[in-house]
Amino acid sequence: MDKLGTHILCLKRPHFYSPIFIDLPTKYDDIFHMHNEYRCEHCKKVSSNTLLCLICGELHIKRWFPPCCVYQRQRYIQHLAKCGHPAAIMLDIQTTLIAICLTDTYGYWHSLYLDQHGEEDPKLKRGKTLLLNLNRLAVLRTLWLTATFDYQIQNWLSYTSLMISHFDVLL
Repeated sequence: MDKLGTHILCLKRPHFYSPIFIDLPTKYDDIFHMHNEYRCEHCKKVSSNTLLCLICGELHIKRWFPPCCVYQRQRYIQHLAKCGHPAAIMLDIQTTLIAICLTDTYGYWHSLYLDQHGEEDPKLKRGKTLLLNLNRLAVLRTLWLTATFDYQIQNWLSYTSLMISHFDVLL
């Protein structure tokens, strides 16, 4: 045996953490008041058409203003590169619906927030208190982790097919 001897290499067992969504408030009013407006860093205009990424918590606008189209598009493309594998999951603040954003297409899924009767209130027209539905949140998380949105969303839309913006209200 040489002077160095033999060394045993001990490696710790790796820990893998399952991806999670950001913490969402129980009442939709709370998230609406926190994220219903976005001020563009480029042109300083304020938009109330906002999308909240459920993966990282970043806020985006769904209708880009002409002066800052390039800036907002680039920002969104960078965001998809970060959170878009397999899909970026965005909460549409004005409709309560979930936008599933892929590289070239997007589609809308159900709302995570329901009223006391278990019904959605898209576009917030009824004015009832909406509460986070943990069952729907679990289903959304499963769809995200297994990349099986194709079985849930019938109408995928292309970003390039829309003239004004990449997200127009589909309702």
